Amino acid sequence: MKAIRKSDGKEIEVEIQHPLLYFSRNEKGIPDRVYSPEALVIPEIIDWQSFRREVAMRLLPHLINGTPDVDVDLAVFYADKLIAKLKEKEEK
Repeated sequence: MKAIRKSDGKEIEVEIQHPLLYFSRNEKGIPDRVYSPEALVIPEIIDWQSFRREVAMRLLPHLINGTPDVDVDLAVFYADKLIAKLKEKEEK
């Protein structure tokens, strides 16, 4: 995973060894440095599939409007559109 080293602001590739330890590898693939979570800025990892289900589930009551004919696909469509927009803003 990518992380930013707080000491110099450089983006580095790290692997999680334990919830409290991360390490980087040298050019030969050998672990060469160990970092604590406090030494790194680690971007939040988003579970988009769980988010998609949650959004679709929360949209359904608003799409029902008192009718039994619910377009579940419409709820999923809106969830996908929201995710696309959020990912677009995340990349900027």
